[in-house]
Amino acid sequence: MEVFPLEYPGIWLDGLDQKQSHRVQSLLHVCESHVADAAVGLALFTEARSRGRVPVSGVPTSYTFRLPFIHAHTVLYALDGIAKALGALQQEPGVPEGIAAALEEFERRLPGVKPVRDSSHHTEDRARGLGRNLKPLDLQPITTGAIFAPGGGVLVLNSLENDDLCFTGSDGAYHRVPINAASVRAAQEAVQRVLDAFTWKGPTRSVP
Repeated sequence: MEVFPLEYPGIWLDGLDQKQSHRVQSLLHVCESHVADAAVGLALFTEARSRGRVPVSGVPTSYTFRLPFIHAHTVLYALDGIAKALGALQQEPGVPEGIAAALEEFERRLPGVKPVRDSSHHTEDRARGLGRNLKPLDLQPITTGAIFAPGGGVLVLNSLENDDLCFTGSDGAYHRVPINAASVRAAQEAVQRVLDAFTWKGPTRSVP
C-alpha cells in the first residue's frame, strides 16, 4: 500500500481564538481522515482490479465484479470530502490566503470530482435522463477508447474506463475521475499546503 503522509508544522494553532481554533482543527482532522480513506480505498481498488473476475471465496461472481466500483467510490467520496472541507476552511474569517489557492489548485487538477460525485449521488435522476433541477439532459458527444458517440445521445452511469470512474454529468457531458496515486497525491498536497499556511506552536508531527 502506498502511504500519503501529512506533516503538521506544530501541535497547536497560533493566532486564533479558542472557538475558531477548535473549528479549524476539526476541519483539518476531517481532511486528514479523507486522505487516509483515499489511500486505503486506492489500495483496495488496485487489489480488486488485479483480481479481475476471480470470485472471492463464498461470494457470487456478480458481487466480486462490484468490488472495484465500491472502492473507486470510496476514493471519489474522500476526494470530494476534502474539497468540501477546504471550502469550509476558506470561509473561516481571517484564515490564510493560501487556503483558497490550495483549493483552486486541487479543483484544477481534479475537475471531474464534483460532477462525478454529483451524478453518483443522483443516479436515480441520471438514469431517467435528468440533470440539475430535474431538467432533461442534453447528452454531449463522447469519443474515448471505450465509447464512440460523436453525435452524443449516450448516457454513462458508473463506468470504469481503465482506472477512471466515469459518469454523465448534470450538464450532459462525460466526466471522469482517475482512481490512481496521482489523484490521491493531489489531495495530499492540497491538505499539506493548507497545513503549512497556518501558524503553529509546538513540535512537528507526521501522520500516519
